[in-house]
Amino acid sequence: MDAVGSGLGAIFFLHQDKTTSDFFTIPSDAVTVRVLQVQLQVQLPLALEPFAISNVPSWNGQLSRWLFMPMRVNNTAVGAIGVGRFQGESDFDTADARILTRITERASGQIAAANLAESHAANSR
Repeated sequence: MDAVGSGLGAIFFLHQDKTTSDFFTIPSDAVTVRVLQVQLQVQLPLALEPFAISNVPSWNGQLSRWLFMPMRVNNTAVGAIGVGRFQGESDFDTADARILTRITERASGQIAAANLAESHAANSR
């Protein structure tokens, strides 16, 4: 979050069944999670680039806006990492998107590695 000058962060994981998910925000009560979950479940499967979600109510009554980057493993969306700012704070720029992309690429690589290790362990049983 600090890398993009944002006080709000989120990680969204879409389970393999594609109907259930886990969602974490920093701070934990930053926003009404359901609002972001609904938007992410709609936008994430098709997203290849960073995408924005605006007008998300936060705990302090202010609206927030978010920049999310999908995490993809084998061309399948497995989740997203996002950063948020309150309305009135500076807009996200290309440098923010680039940093978020790099973070998400690393996370996607770790997920792929974990999936591969799990697959190897299952095959060796």
